[in-house]
Amino acid sequence: MKMKLKEWTAIVLLAFGIILAFVALLMPPPGEIHDSVLYIFAQILIYCGSIFGIDSYINRKINGRPSPPGRSPVEGEGSRCK
Repeated sequence: MKMKLKEWTAIVLLAFGIILAFVALLMPPPGEIHDSVLYIFAQILIYCGSIFGIDSYINRKINGRPSPPGRSPVEGEGSRCK
């Protein structure tokens, strides 16, 4: 499977965010992470989640690949409670 630019950016940003959080733990005062670091890390997690979540949705809906086992059926598929 060939990875696209969006997957690479998500992986690199996730690694950067984890490194940033650990470096922030070592900065004075030790053990305290500044709010701006937490904000940036949260933005990185949102970006990564949207990249991988949208890619999964497109593969399932548009390309016709089935959803992974153990997942509930998508609305309109299977049985529906009334």
